Amino acid sequence: MSRALDNVPGLHALGPWLPMTDSGTTLWVGWFLPSMDLGAVGHLALIQLVYGTRFGVAAWVRFTRADVLS
Repeated sequence: MSRALDNVPGLHALGPWLPMTDSGTTLWVGWFLPSMDLGAVGHLALIQLVYGTRFGVAAWVRFTRADVLS
């Protein structure tokens, strides 16, 4: 979904805040290459942390309110 949104010309401003884009994928793959650029790793890690926290809290709220016995 985020790659599709990244390829829409009018939505390029959303690119830095999407979890998986072409530049973000290239950055994660860079961990396995000998010459790695650490420039944007902090920003990409922050984006992943925000998404992970958001969905983790949503799952925790859902499971604490669910009745597992019925």
